[in-house]
Amino acid sequence: MIPPMDKVVQALRARRRAEGLTQRAVAHGVGCSQPYLSQVERGRRPLSEKMALRLEEFLECPGLFTTAPFLKGRPPMTDTSKVIRRSLIQGAVAPTDPPPDLGRRPRHSQVHQKWGVEDRLSGLTTVFREETGDMLERLEKEKGPDQRYWRNFNSLRFDSWCERWFLLALALLGAQLTGVRLSAMGCALAVVNGKSGKEFKGCHRGFLMQHQGVSIAWVPQVAVRTRAMYRCPDNVLLISKGDKTVTAVVEVVGGEYHTLDELVERAYELGVPFYALDAGWVGDPRVFPMILDWAVSLVA
Repeated sequence: MIPPMDKVVQALRARRRAEGLTQRAVAHGVGCSQPYLSQVERGRRPLSEKMALRLEEFLECPGLFTTAPFLKGRPPMTDTSKVIRRSLIQGAVAPTDPPPDLGRRPRHSQVHQKWGVEDRLSGLTTVFREETGDMLERLEKEKGPDQRYWRNFNSLRFDSWCERWFLLALALLGAQLTGVRLSAMGCALAVVNGKSGKEFKGCHRGFLMQHQGVSIAWVPQVAVRTRAMYRCPDNVLLISKGDKTVTAVVEVVGGEYHTLDELVERAYELGVPFYALDAGWVGDPRVFPMILDWAVSLVA
């Protein structure tokens, strides 16, 4: 078994070379010396979390050096999640031709597109009801000091309070947070790197669950390319039953979030089933049963 730090060394060297960069150029970009970076790449010196975050930003690879697969080890997939993953892959169909490259990089102004790790659940109780505090206590009690879990959870990026609540509620539904390879599961969207706009073939962090015998992968904030522009849906769902997998999107509308007209435009561009949720409903216990029942209806 390859030690975690050896994996970091291999990933760093491979990423730097793939970008065609010298050690000197990378060192200058992240504010360290070339000899230090050389020692890191040879496994002579450990990589601090602070420097790992700088490297992820400079090399445009969020989570590559700081998340569980490298520093803490990925939690083992549960038996239920293994069944869900097999179901999704079995129902995967050949992807349609992606839209043409737009010839420019995506614009980045949203919170979730800024690198770094923070407490993603802080402030929820000031935005939603007091019950949210009870939800937080339940999750913390269930997960305890599992640093692998919290590192993966806190590395999820999003740009609204609604999405924080979604992630908390999903975790409490018993959904497992793990790596989800959308390209292998027949995702109908053209998934791209959120900063470069290039095709993305790696894993996203997502939740695997079952509802009424249907397998569902729920993945927040996936950057995609349409024929007109780059989009970042709030939530992408892969829903599978038997030999059929459907891609769908769940977005939040109202308040400080998208207007209905904007969501209609998004739905048209994405070309997949689209669920628009009023922001005023977020926090209502009926929300998830409604969304999950809708997801099941897509593969009925």
